[in-house]
Parts: sequence; C-alpha cells; structure tokens
Amino acid sequence: MTIPVLYVMQSLDIGGTQRQLLFLLRGLDRRAFACVIACDRGGALAPEFEALGASLVVLRGGRYRWRDPRGWLVRGWELYRLARRHRVRIVHAHWALYGLVGTLAGWAARSPVRLLSMHGHWLRPGDRRILKALVPFLTAIVEGTPGCIDRLVAQGLPRGTFRLIDYGVDGAPYADPGLGARARRQLGIPEDAYVVTRVSRCFPDKRVGDVVEAAAAVLPRVPGARFLVVGDGDELPRLRARARELGLEGKVIFTGFYANLHEVLAASDVLTMTSSLDELGLATLEALAAGKPIVAYRNGAIITEAVEDGTNGVLLAPGDVRALGEALVALHAQPEVRARMGHEARRRWQARYGLEAFGRRMGDLYRRLLGEP
Repeated sequence: MTIPVLYVMQSLDIGGTQRQLLFLLRGLDRRAFACVIACDRGGALAPEFEALGASLVVLRGGRYRWRDPRGWLVRGWELYRLARRHRVRIVHAHWALYGLVGTLAGWAARSPVRLLSMHGHWLRPGDRRILKALVPFLTAIVEGTPGCIDRLVAQGLPRGTFRLIDYGVDGAPYADPGLGARARRQLGIPEDAYVVTRVSRCFPDKRVGDVVEAAAAVLPRVPGARFLVVGDGDELPRLRARARELGLEGKVIFTGFYANLHEVLAASDVLTMTSSLDELGLATLEALAAGKPIVAYRNGAIITEAVEDGTNGVLLAPGDVRALGEALVALHAQPEVRARMGHEARRRWQARYGLEAFGRRMGDLYRRLLGEP
C-alpha cells in the first residue's frame, strides 16, 4: 500500500534544503511513497519535482506578509485540508515556522507521523520557543549528522526526539568526462588553471571573505590560479569591493547564483568550506561525488565525518586564513596528491552518500515510525 507523505517548506527555489529534498525523492521508492509538496511559492526546481511524480501545492497563505499572523493561520488550514484530502500518514516539515503549521495541521488531521528537519543550524530565540512547544506534537526531529543533533540538544531540545539519517547527493552528472572542460570554457577559465571554488550564500557566518583573503596570499605563488565564489547574498558587494582593493579582479570570479552547480564542481580542482556555523553544506557532499579534494575548517560533524584529514581533504583550525592559503599552495604543487584525494572522495560518496542509500535509509525510517515492516 502506498504511503502518502506531505512535505512542507518555504519554496522550491534552488537552495540546500530544496536540493536535499530533491535528492531524497530521487532515491525514495516511488512505488511505496506518494509525495505531496506544499510551499509558499514554486521555483526553479519545481519541474524537477514534478518529473519525479510529486504533487505540488502553492499555499495561498504565502501571499501574506511574512509577519502577518493571518498568513500562518491560512497556511495551517490549507495544510490541514491537504492532509485530510490525501489521507497523509507522514508530514515532514522543514524549518521552525513551517514545522509549526505543518506539525499542528498534521496532528489535527490525525496524520500518525509528524517530522521536522532543522538542518543543524543554531536557533533564534523565537525558533527555540516554537520547537520546545512543538516537541509534544512531533514524532521525531530528523537530522543528518550527530553534530547537528548535538548542536540542537545544546539549545534545549530533548535528545530522545532526534533520529539520525545520513543524507545523500546525486553523483550521476560527474560521470561525463568532458563536463569539466566545457564548464571551464563557459566560465572563461583557462584549461590549465588551478581552480579553487567556494560554494556558499554570501553571509557573515559563511566566512567567504576568508577565501578572498587566502587568494591574495596564493596568487603571487600560483599566478595561474583562479578562485570561484559561487552564490549570492548580502555580503557579495563587500566581497567584490575587497577583491578589487586587493587587485584580484579576473582572478577571483564571482559567479553569483549558478543553477548548474555540478558544472562548477566539475571545473574545479579543490573545494573550500569556510563556514563558521553551517555544518550541513550539500556542496561538501557534492564535492565528494565529484571526486574533488576539500580544504575545510574543522567546524562541525559533517566535515569531520565526510572529510578525513590527509585522506580526501585537509582540515584546518577555524578562521586560520594563513593555513588555508598554505594548504591550497601545497595541493597545487602536488597534483598526484589531489588525484589520490579525489579518488578517495568519490569512494567515500559511493559508500555512504549515494542517492539510493539515502532514499532507502529515509524510507526505512518512515516505515519504522509508522510501525510497518
């Protein structure tokens, strides 16, 4: 018998949470689960969800201003009606406010399993109050690493509420051997350049500026290097100005939002991860799938679980920009080490972070929580 699942989130724009759900649906057994996605608005990923057979519902409550309580009441009523109409057995919401309306709607509609994923972030005071109030109505909070769980427990949530599931990403695009060369031509990057990439929204806690500062130290020693900063955000104008101030124009390339992330990663030699808070970046897992070494701050469980220092990447003390530059110079000088690390990265993705394994793990969790074999 097919199990109806209702996913609740803000949008289907391209972002980490949305792509994570897309990867899940690609790995989930579609014969066993019928998926409905409710969100405030569609987005660039909507056609891909529809191609997987998911039903998409745009909530009328999303037309209200974010802080208008009427919008959240309308959303809750719509979600309740959806859960009743589709006889939803599992409601799986993402982020606190959507967790609030989704969980309570599922509880009112008597959906037996009500799940929330917060993706490991620090909680704002309002989020913390919401989640503590929601715990009695939740079946579980699902997170991707022990570190994510530890972080949320440290903020006052009961450990017994959590379930641990390793996430996964799609590695199929990287099977194309010509993808990297085509992507370099499209980006205007020389074929023989040493390409260092940072994939991130440009916000203060992402510390993208550390990569710009490291570039200033690396380029005098590796003149053929190119640094790609992939993503938009509030800090992007400041970062562009800093690169100009350091004389790095044409060497540090700000792509802004880039829909086809697999092309960027295929064109790269090394991925950097410099966030101070975000420990669940899908770009890390995608770099493994792409077979790329990762130079990262030792800043959370997803890094220390996905990246083994000296095996498939380099781990550094958080905020050590000098060490970041030195590691990038050292990897440039040792292409055989990069190749070995890349091979180990791909092997780690195959063993732990593939789509089929991700879908199977989540499907098994759904069944267990429903009390089904």
